[in-house]
Amino acid sequence: MLNYTLLVHIKWISKKYKLPAGSFFMRFGDKHYTGASVTQHLHVQLFIGVVRTKKTYPIAPLLGYSTKPYTPKK
Repeated sequence: MLNYTLLVHIKWISKKYKLPAGSFFMRFGDKHYTGASVTQHLHVQLFIGVVRTKKTYPIAPLLGYSTKPYTPKK
């Protein structure tokens, strides 16, 4: 039921604010893995970007950790 409820909320937000597009991700568990403390609840974030142009940059939220360095493409 959680997935359905989350989808309903995202659709409601998209319609209410007339969002053309967006991305969302969730966190749960130990901050040593996720980059933020969310041990007692599910955490969802909705990201709304702008149209991609030569003057825009990727939105890169901390999603966790890796053994390899991250270098964004230019």
